[in-house]
Amino acid sequence: MKLERLQTLLDTYGGDPDRWPHDERDAALQLLSGSPAAQDLAAEQRRLDEALDAWEPAVPALEMAALEARLPPRNDLLDRILAWLLPSESAAWWQPVSAAACTLALGIALGSTVTVDLGDGTGVAVDSWEDELYLLALETPDDAGDTAL
Repeated sequence: MKLERLQTLLDTYGGDPDRWPHDERDAALQLLSGSPAAQDLAAEQRRLDEALDAWEPAVPALEMAALEARLPPRNDLLDRILAWLLPSESAAWWQPVSAAACTLALGIALGSTVTVDLGDGTGVAVDSWEDELYLLALETPDDAGDTAL
């Protein structure tokens, strides 16, 4: 190992040989044991490591309090809707059920007012719930299990 490579190892990983890459550690330790220039580089790096470990940043009390402060909980519309739909208490089971029932009712209402195109340019629209229920009641299953009018 050359002295330049040892300098790169020291700059990158510090003065502790346990942090150096395993495949280069033995060569670096061999160079350190036989070269006074390498020992000087390692000693300088160890001093720098100790100085960095001992350094405490000077943060004013107000800034430290701001860094340690917790953010207030968000309370936007989406969070309130999700909190209502997915309650944390097991006793509030009715909220998700009522939301699902409202969605189902809306789907039935929209589905019953949609015009169905028959392919010949004419459309069939269901005018009332009574007509829809009457047509559903007339359907009877045939022998194959399919419903037919």
